[in-house]
Amino acid sequence: MESNKSLIGCPSCGGTGFSGRIGVFECLYVSNAIRKLLFQETPVQFIREQAHKEGMESLLEDGIQKVRKGLTTMKEIASLSSDMPMPMPNEVLN
Repeated sequence: MESNKSLIGCPSCGGTGFSGRIGVFECLYVSNAIRKLLFQETPVQFIREQAHKEGMESLLEDGIQKVRKGLTTMKEIASLSSDMPMPMPNEVLN
């Protein structure tokens, strides 16, 4: 899912059309429900599901929003982490 914008690059940006850095973030608010899951030593996938239900935006989702805004590319977001948990595609791309 590359941006529809045409990128114009130069040697100083490596031909990408971008320079500098932007942050890509996720932040987990430990609600009572999540706290309970943590104390029960619930597998991380279920904790992530609960966090997502409560509105947490994953690192990947934040990155994709920044791609849509033209701030970065999917290639850069994909390079963040090969072990990054992947949400369901229909949840991210809608």
